[in-house]
Amino acid sequence: NVNPLRIGIVKADGFVSTVMEKFLSLPHRKTVIFTTSKEHQSTATIKVVAGVTPKAADNTVIAEVLKGLTPLPKGVPRIKITFDVEQMGRTQIVAEE
Repeated sequence: NVNPLRIGIVKADGFVSTVMEKFLSLPHRKTVIFTTSKEHQSTATIKVVAGVTPKAADNTVIAEVLKGLTPLPKGVPRIKITFDVEQMGRTQIVAEE
């Protein structure tokens, strides 16, 4: 089985950071690291989309994760996001600081 669409995370600028490319063989597991875009941010909404274009609005939102954060200066927190896609396409997304 393969991933039929590109899966990514919406960045603050409205564009998608690709996590899993289209036609990637399944099962597949990938971890990415993101940070904050604002000073002393206490939460982060992680919006996961599937589609083919780099503009987030042109893709389909498949998950949203709200993560509480320790308020630190912009760019200091490290948010580890792990995608685990099983053979049949079932996906688990875990976000941790």
